[in-house]
Amino acid sequence: MAENLEITTISENKTDLKSLPFPELEKIPLLPRSAWNNQLSYLKVLLKAKQVLDKS
Repeated sequence: MAENLEITTISENKTDLKSLPFPELEKIPLLPRSAWNNQLSYLKVLLKAKQVLDKS
């Protein structure tokens, strides 16, 4: 499992979000879609494994 982990670094901006204008808020990076998809796939496999183990 450890070999499948991807380590990514995301810089954190320590700013007051209320002071930023709306267009600046849209530029703040979110988690990439590929990371969401990888996490979702992992959780689906984990759920299926749990269901199989619960049956036995």
